[in-house]
Parts: sequence; structure tokens; C-alpha cells
Amino acid sequence: MTAVCLFHDGMGQLDPLTDLRASFDIRTGALTTLQRADRIFSAAVSIQLPDALRGLCSDHAHREVNQTPTEATLCINGRWVDPRDAASLELGQAMRIGDTILAAHLPADQARDFLARGTLDPSVHVKDVDGAKVLDRPWDVVRFLPDQLSDDLRLMRDGADEAGEGVTVLGEGDLRIHPSAKVYPTVVLDVESGPIHIDRDAIVRPHTTIIGPAHIGEGTIIKEGAVIRANTSIGPVCRVAGEVGATIFQGYANKAHDGYVGDSYFGEWVNLGAGTITSNLKNTYGPIRARSDGGEPQDTGLMYLGSIVGDHVKTAIGTRLATGTVIMTGSQIACDAPPPRFVERFTWLTADERACYDIDKFLAVASRIMQRRDVELSQSHADRLRALHIALAAT
Repeated sequence: MTAVCLFHDGMGQLDPLTDLRASFDIRTGALTTLQRADRIFSAAVSIQLPDALRGLCSDHAHREVNQTPTEATLCINGRWVDPRDAASLELGQAMRIGDTILAAHLPADQARDFLARGTLDPSVHVKDVDGAKVLDRPWDVVRFLPDQLSDDLRLMRDGADEAGEGVTVLGEGDLRIHPSAKVYPTVVLDVESGPIHIDRDAIVRPHTTIIGPAHIGEGTIIKEGAVIRANTSIGPVCRVAGEVGATIFQGYANKAHDGYVGDSYFGEWVNLGAGTITSNLKNTYGPIRARSDGGEPQDTGLMYLGSIVGDHVKTAIGTRLATGTVIMTGSQIACDAPPPRFVERFTWLTADERACYDIDKFLAVASRIMQRRDVELSQSHADRLRALHIALAAT
């Protein structure tokens, strides 16, 4: 029997998405790559993590972490968004796109060496492939979202297709509503152009419109009158109102008021103040440039790109985010004018000053916010945030 192991190779420039999670834990459709692998492969999926993420990710992994391979193992790169083609590899074969190893099916001894050092035994036959969806920059999640969301919703067949009395369903497409979810009368579910999946314990309040393809995660509440446009994936335990389109919410985020966000990604424990909006299209209709690491802006190749917002970011009421804005982990935006298109970690930004958020105060606030969702700020979570803060101070 072949074991399956997802590994975090640390390559690409994926911050802030990987500040507090491994590459395979990034939501890239309705699912993360790890959740996708659990559905694709018959074997239990273990994970390999660097020391910096091991404690934090182990808190919620519910699986083997950094287990030493003792049998033939299919090693899969966590940045590979949809790894189903890895199942075709025979023992002693690997797949590569450019310089990135996507997957390798290896005997136990070679798997141990590969996971430890990242290099393959010379005997391994490496096949070059084209077109694989590999995360290299944070805005790739927006690039891959439409195709991947539709694929995920076809993979997720759990739930019933009964919408309930007073709910309007448009079209003959696939509709899945978990029996524990509640969809109120006057809600419109439009499946003409794609499926809709409403997960366990989710609530869709009256006068909401959801246009497929769309996924509403476990325990999430869609507020009254919201418009959820196509290609939107909302993770677990979010509160969402207003207009949202072609956007990923990783989970545990609040957008509880009006305001448009589109072609964007929002990390966990984000809170968007009332009236926060994103611009996702330049007036010239040209490709959007963005900064992924504080360096020079890069051409994303995307005509539509809103904002990439890291974990624990807060925005004030009326915040306006320009096309291609990247806000790093832990920043607080409270300024009258649109913030810069790149905001460093733990920035406290107001109309009058730019300061670094004191880490002890930050952790106290984070703990208070997380407790409101019955989640404890674990020691490993706090340690990782503190390490990111220390690294920032050292630059």
C-alpha cells in the first residue's frame, strides 16, 4: 500500500497567505489542497511541515505530522492546487513543472531523503508536465478560483437538493444544501451558470441572492439582503453581508455590513468595517501590478484583482482598497484616504501616523476576538505571531 504525504516546500512568494498556515491549507476553491487530497486519495494523507509552522498547524491537523516514511510514499507538493494527476505515478516516477517537483512516488528510503532535503534520487524518472495549477504568488488564488471552485463543487456531492419552502431556485444546475443548514424564505439561489453548495450549520438570511458557482462554508451566516456573486468561496464561521464576487474567505472572517469586495482573498480573523470596498479593475482595463513581498510591483497578468488581505487584519468604516492591494498579517487600517497598495505586517495606519502594532496589545486583542467564536488563541499561534513580529523588527 502506498502512503500519501503533502509537503510544504516554502517556495514561491506566498506571504501573507502562508504566515499562519502551510501552502496546502490555503483555500483555493471550496476546499484547501489538503481537504481535496482527502477526497481524492483512498489512503490517509499525512503532512510534512517546517519547524516554523509545525506547532501551529499541528493544533488543527488531526493527522500524522512529520511522520518518517516506512513504506512507499506518494509525496505531493502542497502548492499544487489540484493533485489528482499524482495518482497516475508509478513507483520511481515523479512529475515536474519548470523547476518545481509536483509529486514523486518513492520507496520509503528515498521518500525520507526527499522530504528531508528536497532532492530526488538520480534513479527517479521525472516527467515534465504543462498546465498544472501551482501557487507561486498570493494572487494565484484569485487566478485559479473559477476553475477550481467548479471542480470542487462537483467533488462535493454531500447534502440534499431540496431548497425548502419559499426559496426561489433559478436554473437546473446542481444545488446541495446540508440538512442542518437553514435557508430562509425569499432567498434566491441561481444555479443557471454553476452549482451552489451550502454546508453544515450555515444560515442564509432572508432576501439574499447567491449566484453559482458558490460555496457557503460550515457555520457561516450570510446576512439579510446580501448578494453573493459567482465564483465566491466563503469558508467556515464567517459573517458576510453586502456584495461579494469572485472572492475567497479563508474562514472566521467578518464582513457584516454593506460594501463591495471582488476578486480578492481574505484571511482568518479579518474584520472589514462597514462600507469597506475593493476596486478590482483599473480604469485602463489593463493588467494589474501588485507587490507580494514589499519589493518591486509585479505584473500579475490579471485584469481583475481586488485585494489580498492577511490574517488578523482590521479595516475601519469606509475603507477604500485600490486594485492589487496587499495587506500583510496583523495590520490595522484606519485612514481616510485609501491605504498604500502594500502594507507591511503589524502596521497601525491612521490619517496621522504609521506605527508598528505593539505585539502584546495585538495578542490581547486577537485573543478577545477569537473567544467570541469560541476559539482559543493557542500558545503555538501566539508564538508564531510573535516570531513574525520579531522578524519584522529585525529588517
